[in-house]
Amino acid sequence: MIRQAIQKIMCCCGNGVGTSLIMQMTIEEALEYLGMDDIEVSFGSLSDISADRADLFIVSQELLESLGDLPAVGLEDLMDSEMAAEL
Repeated sequence: MIRQAIQKIMCCCGNGVGTSLIMQMTIEEALEYLGMDDIEVSFGSLSDISADRADLFIVSQELLESLGDLPAVGLEDLMDSEMAAEL
């Protein structure tokens, strides 16, 4: 199962300050809702992204294509943890 393979999630935005922190809190809330408390969630900028930093990257929907072949999910609503839990 894919979810079992995820141990680290990194939320990223252009500068790695505001938006990525909001996404981190959203993802942490979604994981809590799913009962998945053993996954580490961090945040940073697009320039911090590399395959060894995380098993899954979370970005806003409009930035998704910039991640190429890396495992990534684009969020439409950065603050909706219920929607994030469905992904």
